[in-house]
Amino acid sequence: MSEIYEVISMENGSSVKAIISSVNKLEMHWHDQFEILFVLKGSIKVGLEDQVYTLKEEDIIVFNSKEAHSSSKIDRDNIVLALQIEADYYRRYYPLFADMRFICNSATAKEEDQEK
Repeated sequence: MSEIYEVISMENGSSVKAIISSVNKLEMHWHDQFEILFVLKGSIKVGLEDQVYTLKEEDIIVFNSKEAHSSSKIDRDNIVLALQIEADYYRRYYPLFADMRFICNSATAKEEDQEK
């Protein structure tokens, strides 16, 4: 399966876009923005490169710029907050930001660590 490039339009010159929605199914795709997903209700499956994770309520995951990812519902009634952030926004304050990669996936943490 090939990955689709997603064009994300920011509104009103903003560098951050916030979306609260229910996940049905998004095919494997990538974009230039960093994306943070926070599950507010229910659970979803997230594909990241060649791995699949189950995210439940209060789980969070970060997708780096240009990192292929997908999502699909597990629960019919799920609600997810997606924050999409322009990488250039951070580069103005920290030029080395473009070379950084973030690994944040609370679904991979041990249960006792999640409480922390």
